[in-house]
Amino acid sequence: MCGIFAALEGVSGAQIHVGEILLSGGGSLNHLRSMRGDLMPDSSVNVALARRGPDKRGVCERTVNSSTRLVMQSSLLQTRGTGLTATPMCDRETQNVLAFNGEIYKSDITPIMGSDTLWLFHQLLAHCEEQNIVHTLSTLRGPWSLIYWQAADKRLWVAKDILGRRSLLVHFPNEDENYFAASSVVPWKHRENWSDIAPGIYSLQMKTGDHNAITQWKNHKWVDFIPVTLARFKRKNDDESRNITVGDQNETHILHYKIWGTLDEAVHTRTVHSACFKRRHQDVRSSDALFGVLFSGGLDSVLLCTLLHRHLPPEQVIDLCSVCFDSGDSPDRKAARMALREVEQVSPGRKWRLIEIDVCAKEVESARQHVCSLLYPSDSKMDFNIGIALWFAARGRGFINLKHTLPRIPYTSKARVLFSGQGADELFAGYSRHRTVYQTFGEKAADECIRKEILRLWRRNMGRDDRIISDHGREARFPYLDENVVLSTLAVSFSTLADLRLPQGVGDKICLRILASHTGLLSTACRAKRAIQFGSRASSLHH
Repeated sequence: MCGIFAALEGVSGAQIHVGEILLSGGGSLNHLRSMRGDLMPDSSVNVALARRGPDKRGVCERTVNSSTRLVMQSSLLQTRGTGLTATPMCDRETQNVLAFNGEIYKSDITPIMGSDTLWLFHQLLAHCEEQNIVHTLSTLRGPWSLIYWQAADKRLWVAKDILGRRSLLVHFPNEDENYFAASSVVPWKHRENWSDIAPGIYSLQMKTGDHNAITQWKNHKWVDFIPVTLARFKRKNDDESRNITVGDQNETHILHYKIWGTLDEAVHTRTVHSACFKRRHQDVRSSDALFGVLFSGGLDSVLLCTLLHRHLPPEQVIDLCSVCFDSGDSPDRKAARMALREVEQVSPGRKWRLIEIDVCAKEVESARQHVCSLLYPSDSKMDFNIGIALWFAARGRGFINLKHTLPRIPYTSKARVLFSGQGADELFAGYSRHRTVYQTFGEKAADECIRKEILRLWRRNMGRDDRIISDHGREARFPYLDENVVLSTLAVSFSTLADLRLPQGVGDKICLRILASHTGLLSTACRAKRAIQFGSRASSLHH
């Protein structure tokens, strides 16, 4: 995981359409001012990039022509490979530069061994034609965003995975600012000119002369079946998905097993790629956790715990981060304590460390401006409530209760990877609004509601959550949003995933509730959904 930034000075453009974003820029090169001091990210971005990647930082500059210059910067949080890789990656022969942020778990091209960033850089260098680059990026599986400079073609590539699981914001040239920029986080100054970019593959082609620079923005189409399918997010019709009724238990269970299998594989994939990390770092103590879970005590996070237990050696500790804004007495804190006892019963031999993160009003006010800077362009009251809860939870600084006896002792998690249940409610109809739409307009309307939520998840949730969680030098992983998990839910009928005729805590996310029951999580299986801002009592904060 990394923080990435690039700025290309001396560019102009007319209207540029990027996904759902329509921006105008009409900067004139006749009025181009010197940007040498302004082109570098300001101190707030430098700090934010460093917080995302505490292991290594780097800067690379390229001169396009007398009036156009490129600066690329990135920071590194190392979780794969056998050593620290260069960041950004620069090739001396071609002068190409890659700033990559994310995880590549699989590609249809060749097996990925060691550093996924190094693997990708070699692929982009070896297959440099436009159609080959689009094909390479289309086959990547996992959460990622990137900025790639092709020196020979004077082309800057900007791309984000099909589900938009990593933050990438862009700034287009306008009358006052003649530069294009992309970044994981935005500058505190002039931030109103930045926008979240939609999932996709884009390129900015420089047509340069001695005294001008005209840019051509292109939105490339995905060419692989999986991103093309996910971009539509259309469920198969009733005949194709064999619309099973609740009474057809055997057939329904077969479909459930297929979904459970993809979820289990998604968790496995997200653990095995970091298995060698502990052995590379001699300063990591045996009691330190490599993995943690954003732990509300709800169905989604508790299920992840049982799946993690299946794929991690039993001697590895797993940290559970529980945040509370109500003096340790919030609904989620109570649920977390109850869920911990149940998790311990079904995973004998595993040490689970519940970190109770109690946040007071003074701490919230102290962190308010910083969290708001990370949230942008998400700026609603709800975004703040969710963001402040995630930020303190991801910080992992609280208290642990050894042997369940007082007093508690201070503890800060060392985990570099935090698992999140994000996506489960959207895919399996877990929100109360899904039930309302179902009861009012029927199943097709509820299914369409889910479709729209998944398609806008990048804008509403994923960029925001990535910026918040990564601010602590930790990487967020979302198994429920694995490509194969999402595809498996599209291959079945709505009624296989949820039966909203049944009461809350029973019919919503019924596919996951049955899995919880099978794994011995009987209390968890019937626990009702509670959003983090309400369960943690963050919503009760005074603004």
